[in-house]
Amino acid sequence: MKFGEVELLQIADRLLCDRTGEHLTDIEAIVLQGSWQKKKYEDIASEANFNPDYIRGTIGQELWRKLSDALGERVEKRNFRTTLERHWQDWQTSHPHALSAVKEKIEIVTNSRELERPHIEQPFYSALSQAGCLVRIKAPWQMGKTALMTKGLNYRKSQGDRIARLSLRLAEASDFASLESFLLWFCTSVTEILAEENQTVKHWQSKLGNNKVKCMTYFEKYLLDDEKPLVIALDDVDRIFPYTQIAGEFLGILRTLHEQAKTRKIWQNLSLLIVHTELYEQLEINQSPFNVGTQISIPEFTSEEVLELAKLHGLEWEEKQVNNLRELVGGHPYLVQQSLLDLARGERDFVTLRENAIADGEIYGTHLRRYRRYLKQLPHEIIAIFNKIYSAETPLELQSYQDKEQAQKLYYLGLVQFCDRAVFPRYQLYRDYFH
Repeated sequence: MKFGEVELLQIADRLLCDRTGEHLTDIEAIVLQGSWQKKKYEDIASEANFNPDYIRGTIGQELWRKLSDALGERVEKRNFRTTLERHWQDWQTSHPHALSAVKEKIEIVTNSRELERPHIEQPFYSALSQAGCLVRIKAPWQMGKTALMTKGLNYRKSQGDRIARLSLRLAEASDFASLESFLLWFCTSVTEILAEENQTVKHWQSKLGNNKVKCMTYFEKYLLDDEKPLVIALDDVDRIFPYTQIAGEFLGILRTLHEQAKTRKIWQNLSLLIVHTELYEQLEINQSPFNVGTQISIPEFTSEEVLELAKLHGLEWEEKQVNNLRELVGGHPYLVQQSLLDLARGERDFVTLRENAIADGEIYGTHLRRYRRYLKQLPHEIIAIFNKIYSAETPLELQSYQDKEQAQKLYYLGLVQFCDRAVFPRYQLYRDYFH
């Protein structure tokens, strides 16, 4: 098999996942794909609506560092093609079928770009158009949150607004050492993305007040503009939740920034877009940004949408084939998309795909392993409920309030579904794998 863009992204994603437990981010995939096409950082940044210095100095450097750590040798923009091709060939020899299971990042998103979902997108655009808005995109993993965020940012950019898109996964452990270090990282990152002069150290040294006040006044003095609105999009907000004290303070700041727009005109030029999977429940209700603004939830694909996607993939499907797929993976955007990509190759039929669905090297493997790793980190009481639900032959009726509360957390993660008072595994694929 010839080594090309798809194979490049597959092996990079697999290597990083095996090393760190995390996949390539969308922006890292964009940098890899652009570098493969021999584009300069400036061109990659322009096409992706990012600041060139951010792509070169933050995303690019971090990507090459992570790949170097994963491979045990130096990886740079000048040598990554030959290095990754060598490892891809070694992997092909030892795992002939495994790489077909890796997320095809050329699609970048879990939703197909060709599938319009106006019932989601139109309310989202409407909410994001409001001055001083706070919009939250919430859904389980790989449901299409980042894809929707990208569409919203492209929409706001087309209106002439400034865009600062930042993933909290880019923060290092040292950035979470204290509230001060995290807010300095946050303000510095936004400043660099906007290509403004970095005044953070000077501002923190000269300004009176605590770190939260300094953060707000820094935005007022250096980042907000009376003429051009600013949209700050924060992806992977869940990344901060384990750092409970910092999380509470920072999320409280986000709510305060949003509420400033009600009384001060300059803050109407700041829009906040937050992307997350879970809720941070330790905040008081009057401090949490999760009960203000507009929440956009991403539903599963309907049967009609799955059928439309199948046709876009060149499959001549009818209702029967759609039902068969939905019985296995429901309407989960990523799982549906992976299934259709595999079946569109014409190398096997759905029966064969179904028989091998939970095998480690199959197309759902990285998705399932990610859940397995995450479950190992959860408290014992959540795992206990998870085991009860997944070992039950019929939907389980939860008796205690505590059990229902723990099951709700599994629901946010996309692992279970509720029907009245009963709860059950969300998909047959998950039941087969975890049972």
